[in-house]
Amino acid sequence: MRLEGVLAKIPLADPNRRPLEIVEQEVERMAKLVANLLNFSRAGRDQISTVNVLEEVRKTIELTEPFLKRLRVEVVPEFHAVPDIFADRQQLRQVLLNLFTNAGDAMPNGGRLISRVTPGELAPNRSAVVIEIADSGVGIPAEHLAKVTDPFFTTKEEGKGTGLGLAICRRIVQEHHGKLEIESEVGNGT
Repeated sequence: MRLEGVLAKIPLADPNRRPLEIVEQEVERMAKLVANLLNFSRAGRDQISTVNVLEEVRKTIELTEPFLKRLRVEVVPEFHAVPDIFADRQQLRQVLLNLFTNAGDAMPNGGRLISRVTPGELAPNRSAVVIEIADSGVGIPAEHLAKVTDPFFTTKEEGKGTGLGLAICRRIVQEHHGKLEIESEVGNGT
């Protein structure tokens, strides 16, 4: 807050402003890293309730719309009737937000993001709700695909990713007795 106060007092043309802006950006990056570390290591205190998956995906689309619009990403929802599920709403939102922002990051020159919700099965006679986020981005190289959900593994440039987003997603999905699967092809999206 003090840094913001100092920046507010320094004129845009002042040569001392840029170094302070860099410090501000790095403080924000460190705060996100600490928040992700805490989220990754937090003890489970789930707030399980009945959740309408379609509504949660719609809310995520609304939330990420400005970010995706700026990247020229077209969002295409494909929703089918699915039952409500028992889940921790906040954790589900975290998974969706991570997947949507990763998809946007994979399409820096625009593209198409399909968010599909369908009924499915996890195992024979075990119904499930399938949420699929498909992007037309750069794709993930085959040698990285098995590692992308490992904590601290990232292919993003320094300062852009912590390598915790998909690890957190995997943990949350597993805690909800689900399965996170990633398919990708370089140049054809994920």
